[in-house]
Amino acid sequence: METFGDRLKQLLENKHLSRYSIAKGTKLHQSTIGRIVDGENSPNDTTIDLICNYLLSLKGILDQSEIDWLRYGDKGSPLEAPSFTINDSTTNGSSSEASALEPSDDESILVTANGMQFQKLKDGRYWMFVPLVEQHAYAGYLAGWKDKEYIEELPKHVITVDHIHQGAYKAFGVRGDSMNDGSRDAICEGDIIDGRMLPRDFWRSKLHIHEYPDFVIVHHEGIVVKRIVDHDVKRGIIYCESLNPNKELYPDSFYRLSEVYELYNVVSVQQKRKRR
Repeated sequence: METFGDRLKQLLENKHLSRYSIAKGTKLHQSTIGRIVDGENSPNDTTIDLICNYLLSLKGILDQSEIDWLRYGDKGSPLEAPSFTINDSTTNGSSSEASALEPSDDESILVTANGMQFQKLKDGRYWMFVPLVEQHAYAGYLAGWKDKEYIEELPKHVITVDHIHQGAYKAFGVRGDSMNDGSRDAICEGDIIDGRMLPRDFWRSKLHIHEYPDFVIVHHEGIVVKRIVDHDVKRGIIYCESLNPNKELYPDSFYRLSEVYELYNVVSVQQKRKRR
């Protein structure tokens, strides 16, 4: 079945456009464009909007009918794309559901003190550019997580938010099915997690695990997604469980915080495939 990536590849060839030019114009990483074109990644709805709106802005290159074909294909119906919502302590909720998203006339990128990048949209919301640690990049991230230049070179996961957030966020491609319990809320292989970093100072007191029990844990041996069920503050240990009921393959575990580099609250999950 023809995909958005297939159509984008054909369009780039026909119009003699490079992947680099699309990446530069959309602020997406060139490798992200490459994976879409090569069929290795299915873009979310916001990324599709970002690419289509940029291409439409190239006066004399493409017209609206070509953009409609790129977005919808020959059937003329919207591509089915996952939507998700970020809910955290600084917002009442923000969604990336399909909408006519266009950058405002002021196309400058706003950068917060935490280095998060935002671009204002005409409807008053913002695109938020979140560094994405993909499945194959786990080992590299363990070596470069403190390197500012390495983080800046990570591909960007674009989400739509109601207002500018002051926290530090990263997105992680999910590896494995330890958090797949078969439910609609499962976290499965290939999903993309949006995580809000929990500063190390917060680790010294009891973690608030009631509202956001699921975490991305970056530790000296790897990156895992787990549900924290208890925190022994005195001993500096977090006790975790895997939601997958197969405990032989996915046993519960614990981690010493002295061996943990970063903790991220899971604030949203973009599902690779919709659950039933």
